[in-house]
Amino acid sequence: MSNVVPATLAKDAYKAFHPLAYHPEVSEVYANYINRYGRLSNIPTKINLGGVVNIGAQRFCEDFLIGEFNDTFFNLDEDVAIEQHARVFRAMLGREFSDERLRNLHKLGYLPLRLKTLPEGTITPYGVTNISVRSTKDGFQWLTNSIETVMSCEVSGISTSCTTATAYLKTFIKYARLTGLDEEFCKFQGHDFSMRGMIFGREGAYISGLGHLASGLAGTDTMGSVLMAEKFYGANLETDLIGVSVDATEHSVTCSWIEEGEEEFCKYLMSKASPSGILSVVADTWDFENFVCNILPKLKEAIMARDGSFIIRPDTGCPVKVLTGYTSEEMSMDYRGKFYPLDDDGEVNYSKTLTQFEIDGLIETLWNQFGGTLTDKGYKLLDEHIGAIYGDSITL
Repeated sequence: MSNVVPATLAKDAYKAFHPLAYHPEVSEVYANYINRYGRLSNIPTKINLGGVVNIGAQRFCEDFLIGEFNDTFFNLDEDVAIEQHARVFRAMLGREFSDERLRNLHKLGYLPLRLKTLPEGTITPYGVTNISVRSTKDGFQWLTNSIETVMSCEVSGISTSCTTATAYLKTFIKYARLTGLDEEFCKFQGHDFSMRGMIFGREGAYISGLGHLASGLAGTDTMGSVLMAEKFYGANLETDLIGVSVDATEHSVTCSWIEEGEEEFCKYLMSKASPSGILSVVADTWDFENFVCNILPKLKEAIMARDGSFIIRPDTGCPVKVLTGYTSEEMSMDYRGKFYPLDDDGEVNYSKTLTQFEIDGLIETLWNQFGGTLTDKGYKLLDEHIGAIYGDSITL
C-alpha cells in the first residue's frame, strides 16, 4: 500500500483542516488512546479478562510512523512529496492546499512525536490509557491528532485479535487443570487461519495472526504473522517457538483420490507423504460416518505403528454434537428402540433417526476404537496416535 497511499494521507480528510482551527497559542497537543468500555466485547463476562491486551504500538511506530513516512514522504523530493498530498486535497476539499506545514515537516526530516505505551502483552483495564501521544516541537502540534485515525486502525485490530485469543487460551488452561492435562499442550489447541477470508487483505490477516501469536498460542497457518513477529518484536525463527503448523489435507486433495478411495489415500499419506509427526486429515469429504466407523478401523494397525498422531478433522455440522454426541436429555427413544433428537423447544424431531455414531460422537467413537489412558483426575485421554480437531464454527 505504501506505493499507493502516501503516509500523509492515512487519516480522515477533515483532519487537514485542524491545523487552521487550533487555538493560535496552542504549542503542544497531548492525546490518550483508551479502550473505554467492554459493552460490545465478544468475550463473555464469565471469562473475565479484566480488559484488553495492549499490543501493536511498537509495530505501528516502526512500520508506519518511521517506515512508511520515510518511504512515501521524507525520502522523496520535497515537491514530489507535497504534490502527491496536495492533488488529493484539492480534489476532495475543493480548494488549494496550503503546503507550508508539510514543507516544514519534510525539511525537519522526522515526526516530532513521542509515544508512550504500557508494556505490550499486558491486559489493560477498560478506561485506562494504554498509549499516549504528544508533540515535541512547537509548530507541529497538529501532528498528534493527525495520526489518531491511522493508529486506531493499526492498533485496534491486533489488540482485539490478541484479546480474543487470550480468552481462548485462558479457557484451554482452565479445562486442562480441571481434567489433569499437561498445560504445555494448551498453546497448540487454538489455531489461527486469519487469511481465510476473515480480514480485509493480506496485511490485516498478518496483523490479526500476530495478535493470535502474542497471546501465547503457537498454532498458526498465517506465515506472514511469523515474519512480523521476527521483524517488529525481536523473535527469531531459528531459536524461538513463534508459530507452528502441521501436515494437513483439504477436500480438494481428498477428491483427487476419487478412484482409489479414502482408505488408499490415507495409506499413501502415512507411508509416503507424511510418515511421521502430526497428520490432520479432513474426514467429511464424502461420508464422515463411513470414514470413522468403517474406513478408520481398517487403518488402525498403520495408525498405531506410525510415529506420530493421526488427527481426524470434521469440518461441517454442529461442533458440540459432532465431537461429543447426544446426552440422554437431548434425545428420545421410541418403542422400537430408535433414538431421535429433541429440538430447541424440547419437541421430538421424528424426521431424523440418530445412529449410534451420532449418539456417541467422534471422541467416544475414537476411544472405543483406539483406547487410551486416564488422567490423574479420572478423565479419558485418547491414545497419542489418534486425535481430533474441529476446523469450523468454533466459538468461545
